[in-house]
Amino acid sequence: MNANFSSNTLTLAHIQEAEANLTSARKALYTATEKAVMLKRIHDNARAETIKSGLITGKNAEEREANLHASLKAERSMLEEAERGVAFARQNFEVAEIHWNSIRYQLRLLEVLKGGGA
Repeated sequence: MNANFSSNTLTLAHIQEAEANLTSARKALYTATEKAVMLKRIHDNARAETIKSGLITGKNAEEREANLHASLKAERSMLEEAERGVAFARQNFEVAEIHWNSIRYQLRLLEVLKGGGA
């Protein structure tokens, strides 16, 4: 913000757009998180069922774990993709939140400059 800040910089359209972006980003983060939680549950259940079935063999714990890891490739891949989706949605939410807060601070500054409070 520069010293020549004026009340013409911020419009109702800016505020509405920022609010809509924040709401949309929050919903996307929630949806991505719910998907990741669901896929984590699917992965964990598949892991437990695979172990319980006795289908995983190996000479030692490390070999059995490697075989288990290989058998759950599809579930793990979907979970990793969902976790990347959460990270992307979180980043978008944080950017939208920063923009929203910037507008809030600009509004507060306008209020102070017009003598509306300290």
